[in-house]
Amino acid sequence: MNATFIEVMGWGDFDIKITKALLYTEEKRDVKSILETYCSLKGLPKPNKLSVQGIDWRKLGSTADDFINYLKKKENFKTVKTESIAFID
Repeated sequence: MNATFIEVMGWGDFDIKITKALLYTEEKRDVKSILETYCSLKGLPKPNKLSVQGIDWRKLGSTADDFINYLKKKENFKTVKTESIAFID
């Protein structure tokens, strides 16, 4: 399978890391190049591997949402529908 999957993550309340979206395309793509292009277009800091640091904390959520929309509209990614399972004490 030559598909490419991207998990877009962010930070929720109490500094808990959350998955914002899981996206895929049936083509083999260079994820680092996609992220670098997006950051360049939006004037964001250059990515360190596959993460972008130095974004104003007030804009983290909207930046992640904008990147998800960019992947869907400009890079032809589709959203994977998932269900969350939690094991709690």
